Amino acid sequence: MKKLIFTFLFVLLFFLQNKSICQWIESNGLVGGLTSNITNTDIGLVLCSANGLYRSTNNGNNWTFLNNNYNSSVSDLIVLGPVFYASLGFGLYKSTDYGSNWWQIGFINRTCHQTKKIGNYIFTISDDQLYRSSNEGQNWITVFNSNIPASLETDGSVIFASAFYSGIYKSTDYGDSWINIFPSISSVRTIKVKDNYIFAGTKYDGIFYSSNNGQNWNQSSLDTFNITCFTFSGNNIYAGSTSNEVYMSTNNGINWINIGLNNKGIHSLFYKDSILFAGTGLYGIWSTTNNGVNWFNKGIDAVSVTSMLKSDGKLFAGLYIGGLYFSTDNGSNWTLTELRNNYIISMSKSGNNIFAGTGFDGVFLSTNNGVNWSPTTFSGNTVYSIASSGSYTCLGTDYNGGIYLTTNNGLNWTKTLDSANLRFYSLNASGNRFYAGTDTRGIFMSTNNGYNWYQTSLNDKEVKSIAISASYIFAGANDGIYRSSNYGTNWSKIYNNYFVNSIDALDSVVLAGSYNGVYVSKNLGLTWKNKLDNLPNSSFCQVLLSNGFGLIGVNLRSIWRRPISELVGILQIETGIPYKYSLSQNYPNPFNPSTNIRYQIKNNEFVKLFIYDILGKEIETLVNEKQNPGTYEVTFNGAEYPSGVYFYKLTAGDYSETKKMILIK
Repeated sequence: MKKLIFTFLFVLLFFLQNKSICQWIESNGLVGGLTSNITNTDIGLVLCSANGLYRSTNNGNNWTFLNNNYNSSVSDLIVLGPVFYASLGFGLYKSTDYGSNWWQIGFINRTCHQTKKIGNYIFTISDDQLYRSSNEGQNWITVFNSNIPASLETDGSVIFASAFYSGIYKSTDYGDSWINIFPSISSVRTIKVKDNYIFAGTKYDGIFYSSNNGQNWNQSSLDTFNITCFTFSGNNIYAGSTSNEVYMSTNNGINWINIGLNNKGIHSLFYKDSILFAGTGLYGIWSTTNNGVNWFNKGIDAVSVTSMLKSDGKLFAGLYIGGLYFSTDNGSNWTLTELRNNYIISMSKSGNNIFAGTGFDGVFLSTNNGVNWSPTTFSGNTVYSIASSGSYTCLGTDYNGGIYLTTNNGLNWTKTLDSANLRFYSLNASGNRFYAGTDTRGIFMSTNNGYNWYQTSLNDKEVKSIAISASYIFAGANDGIYRSSNYGTNWSKIYNNYFVNSIDALDSVVLAGSYNGVYVSKNLGLTWKNKLDNLPNSSFCQVLLSNGFGLIGVNLRSIWRRPISELVGILQIETGIPYKYSLSQNYPNPFNPSTNIRYQIKNNEFVKLFIYDILGKEIETLVNEKQNPGTYEVTFNGAEYPSGVYFYKLTAGDYSETKKMILIK
């Protein structure tokens, strides 16, 4: 009996262990993203960001995503013990369990910018109005409708509201009536109160301050643009600007000094336990313990990947205005290159060179596998796509541009397709054939290395991505996936109804990312499976198949990766080293429609397991990767094939073995 129980527990543990392994894993090192307010709560610091809330239990040294049942940016958060109110891009939400579960309490499909609890009331700014609720959000009334509110601040029961074009207002009766205490044409974006002092940050005229509760006002010496936030620590006052950096005053706002984070775009400031935190527009959350002498990026993963590339043992990932990163361990860890602040939209490898196309800065070139970069002569247009074949490199641009060709590594560029009304979202190449995907007119093709172009029969779609494997071309379009088996002459739709952002192909495996899922095919698009599994609730912008891994760029949630073997159904069932190579008979056999194939690998080898029919035609590749020693099992699904005799062949190094199986329908 004990032996039976032990065996059951061992099998259960093994099953659970393998089940937990079969998940997407988030990469490390890609940090940044738009952040706003930080709030101190019973569960630690909580940070508002472009994709939700993050939590830190160690004063910002590490941040973890706070799971939610919404998918939106959060601009503000108020906390009352376990009760959270979050201002979202499409409404006001409430949680009573520290943010684990949420429900909407108003402002459906309307943006909420700031929310405060004042007395027994909740106030929120939405759609250029200030609203008040006396019953925890069940009903709302407008209390500040003659001006456009920008921010709220309180001093006890006194409320201050800044207006974009008419200064600052004050209410002592919870918003029933208001008086203007700072009649200014300056666009006041934020206000902060400390003792008798009121500080006002403006869009164009720097900082104003009052030392007598708003009776008189003075303009400080700081005249920078777009002051968005203040915070205090003792006698120190800190101010942030989205146009510039962080400033500090030690004399109640009369004079200010720059303390760093130049050109980061400061959206929020927060001070706790001798640490100053700064939330930025695109570069995540930063902190300093010495008033800006040193700043550290305590990164969150709210970044969007806009391009990926594999090149000579490295992977590269371009971020939305977050620079270019590289990885040397198949995407597990990432390091920033010297292209630190660029918007990298597209990349291509040409021989020993790498091209990087940007949103604003033209095209950069690296001749040493991404270590150093220099600008090419191309500038002016957004470079949506780049593709190379041999010494020929083509790039696709925005409207009023077209397709440009270089044959000398970017020294000169020649326009070979002029189209004022098209965006060329995607490019790929094989041999002397180049394929270009557009925003409204499908795919154009060149058969002479990009010199001349003509439109293919796929001529009325938005094509965001093109992939090539062997003689097949795949197009990720606004209504699904298309495939051509005759070099782009004809196209057939092989997957329906999803807007595909990115697609990649490697041998017989095809990986596609859409707005609502991640789809994989192991037979060149004949059948598909959704492999969303544990990925974040978001859209999927970029995909890449490389060196045994599938990588997914998740919108505002970094890069996630997973072995291709898991995606296509290869299970390593034993990690012990077998004493020999072997290929087992499939089971069941005969089968309909699926059967399992088990094999053993003695050494670390490149393994291929494929299926071919009675005529010797290879119909499907089940395994095509380097594998560690162990025992593996893979499933073959014959639903797409007729009844008959089939063969499966395993090769690993010098080992090769073939067995027969029978499909009966």
